[in-house]
Amino acid sequence: MSAALARMAAVWALVVVVSAVTGCTTADDTPSPDSTSASSSPSTGPDPPSPPVQPPPGPLETYLGFSDELDSPETIAARVTWRENLTATCMAAEGFEYIPVVPTPEDIEFEEGPLPGTPEYVEQYGYGIWKPPSTSGGYHWEKGVDPNEALVAAMSDAGRAAYETALLGPVVSENPDDGSVMREGGCSSAADTPMGDDVAYLVTVRREAMAFLSTIDQDTRFADVDASWASCMADAGFGDRSPRAAQERIQQEHLAASVDGVAPGGSVVTDGATEERRVAVADLQCRDATDWTARHRAVELELQQEYVDAHLAELEALVDAMAPRTD
Repeated sequence: MSAALARMAAVWALVVVVSAVTGCTTADDTPSPDSTSASSSPSTGPDPPSPPVQPPPGPLETYLGFSDELDSPETIAARVTWRENLTATCMAAEGFEYIPVVPTPEDIEFEEGPLPGTPEYVEQYGYGIWKPPSTSGGYHWEKGVDPNEALVAAMSDAGRAAYETALLGPVVSENPDDGSVMREGGCSSAADTPMGDDVAYLVTVRREAMAFLSTIDQDTRFADVDASWASCMADAGFGDRSPRAAQERIQQEHLAASVDGVAPGGSVVTDGATEERRVAVADLQCRDATDWTARHRAVELELQQEYVDAHLAELEALVDAMAPRTD
């Protein structure tokens, strides 16, 4: 994962325990998340710890809707409800019933625990690959029973397939080992889909911009930044060329330890987790020692601005088509 996209998965993200089918509401008067103030109706309970410093979104990230706003139960509930309203509207247009499942601020609880990316988290879990925590610190909403499951269970095989395609999009790939499938599109992504006369074109604009962010770390202008980090890591006994490469190596080692799709266990996990923590701690220390984060971000912003300058008309059209919708 690139440093740019890592911010999307943020340390301040809501963790939602969901069923296979996601519910939503059908109301059409829910405010968009942009119209909900984080300071409204302050929640009770413990104050959340300060997350790692998160820079404001860059030029391209801004066009794609990234935000550095901190979450609260109120903003999370509004965001989930808004997104699911759009999903419900889309499903209704496809001819399917969709039962709402949305949280109230009171349903969203704050849980103590280290946040990913912090020294406390890294020291305990590394990157969270070999032994991920059962839960991480931050706001959580456990969805519970989804009434849509009963609707789907009562359908014929053909009806169920049509419903899943409408909700989750068509299958774009399948894992031959376990039969799992990857879907793309569908009504569940309605909040991420541009609306207007040139939908297909703008979907491509958004997809290409996201792909650019996901591979931005591969630009040669990061060479000096990564070289300083790699030299520090070499002193600690590791040969990784960049933080991304270090994390990907651990991920590949974990995948390689699986046998016939079955995750490893026992001493294999213990040894893997121990090595992961060693790498992740050294990674974090070398980022600090070489000022990697600030230097890397400076190059990111330069590259993002160049992308924006080269695709300004398309991105402006995308922003117009992605404006929050309540109908």
